[in-house]
Amino acid sequence: MPSGEIDGHSLFSRTTLSVRSEGDAQWSFTTAPPASAEGQCPCSLFTETAEPGVLEVPDSSPVTLGVRFAPGADGTVTAIRFYKGPGNVGPHSGELWRADGTRIAEGAFTAESAQGWQTLVLDEPVAVTKDAEYIAAYRTTVGRYSYTAGSYAAAFERGPLRVPANGGAYSYDGGFPGDRSAGSYLVDVVFEPDAPVPTAIDRAPADGVLNADPGAPITARFDRAVAAGAQLTVSSPSGPVAGTSALSPDGLELTYTPEAPLAERTRYTATTSGTGGPDATWWFETASADGCPCGLFAGAVPDTASASDGARVELGVGFAPTEDGVVTGVRFYRGAGNAGPHTGTLWDAAGGVLATVSFSATGDAGWQTALFEQPVEVRAGTSYVASYLAPQGGYAVTSEFFTGAPLAVGPLEAAAFNGRYAYGGGFPQDSYRGSNYFVDVVFERG
Repeated sequence: MPSGEIDGHSLFSRTTLSVRSEGDAQWSFTTAPPASAEGQCPCSLFTETAEPGVLEVPDSSPVTLGVRFAPGADGTVTAIRFYKGPGNVGPHSGELWRADGTRIAEGAFTAESAQGWQTLVLDEPVAVTKDAEYIAAYRTTVGRYSYTAGSYAAAFERGPLRVPANGGAYSYDGGFPGDRSAGSYLVDVVFEPDAPVPTAIDRAPADGVLNADPGAPITARFDRAVAAGAQLTVSSPSGPVAGTSALSPDGLELTYTPEAPLAERTRYTATTSGTGGPDATWWFETASADGCPCGLFAGAVPDTASASDGARVELGVGFAPTEDGVVTGVRFYRGAGNAGPHTGTLWDAAGGVLATVSFSATGDAGWQTALFEQPVEVRAGTSYVASYLAPQGGYAVTSEFFTGAPLAVGPLEAAAFNGRYAYGGGFPQDSYRGSNYFVDVVFERG
């Protein structure tokens, strides 16, 4: 039967159940709150399908491994989780610490599986404070822990939980895990806010857009009314942008209207604050007078941010420009489970490599962009493929996207029945159910 269900019914948080087998053996267990979808609570940093880049690090030393995090709202931590490889045998203990080194909860993991996510439900939920930093950790006596390099090279955010840059935590002395790492040891918490908090559900321009209209207002829309004093601000590399923030009468939308049109070909950062929930931050770039740089998917969001497929795979999209120009880079949408390093490639229709580029390490989910050292000239009506390598799978996908007419966006077209992949890497030629893997190009008119 499906995991987490009995007779088709979901198991809810902190429910103790007794089970009797046909041979009269009886046992009981306590369920933990499930890992949530993006923006829903109970909230966690990882989904149940997330997997490590390295299943078992060849380190056999006893060690405490953890993650630094801050909640975006007052609430409680109800459980601690970690990902276990088959060589990471028990016993394992879990701990919750304040950033000053005070341990505020601990317990032992029980009834562990041989591999996968393990959960310690705390005897009592632990109250945590908005924006205060904590460390969730577990102790292994045999090492062999799971690890993903670079996950926290930059700050990471999922729902109301935030991890700072270098948010991995560890200690070999058995005490407070105060040492820091840019890698993730796949340690997690289950967090429940005290009350539902506003969450941004739509942003305009969308996160990662490269050709935003310089004269359009900037907006953030929420799933529930925000606090009356909420603000939306906008900044550029040269500093804050002068303008006015306004809240709609129903409290669901913040709008920022600049005093003057934004500059062309400039990256801007928009930030909400004082909403009563976690701050939302996103970036976009404004277009030039000709409407470019151009792409196929702007700030589109996939149905599945990180597929449960953990295999090494190249994902791509076939496209053809309708006018001569240059391709300056490759973009892709990264979900939280898509660990790097990632490389992007531009191919001709026969599989010849025209350019490659490495994406910088990032802990942020969303659209990633990497620019080639030199732009590549492309011709109108000629087919090309843009792709990136996902070394640990976890790619973004929307099935049955390319099943109708060809997609035409500005000076770019993508054929129907598109979406390319190649397991192991290399030129992506295969396609499945017209899936869109959210790979894009950065195109400039000639």
